[in-house]
Amino acid sequence: ETPFFGGGIRGLSVGNFFGGSNVWFDEIYVGGDTTMGFRCPFLSANGTLEMDRPLSKGWKSDEVGDESKTRQMTRHESHISLRSIYQREDKKYIVPFEGEEGRLFTSDVKFRHDDGDRAHEKGRVLLGS
Repeated sequence: ETPFFGGGIRGLSVGNFFGGSNVWFDEIYVGGDTTMGFRCPFLSANGTLEMDRPLSKGWKSDEVGDESKTRQMTRHESHISLRSIYQREDKKYIVPFEGEEGRLFTSDVKFRHDDGDRAHEKGRVLLGS
């Protein structure tokens, strides 16, 4: 890497000075380094995978929000529930407060950790990556 000391760049030219040969430019990048120090993994001479990955992070715990909540059930009497067939002592036909409570808030967050929605851990190479 060579530092740039100019005031700006207006153009970039890359050429092959030898007509009988081929040149392959895999990547040319001009600008600030936004890779956060990323370097591709590589195999060392002894065959082990060498890499330094940053922490894998998701939503912070204060961004995850509350868990799903329900409303307390309320029983409403009606002309139907007041009919004699439903006024049995054994409560055979109408069971009070049976069923699910009404939804007050639904959270789609499946996993929760102290750090947020996932445990913060160093990145790694996974099968199929």
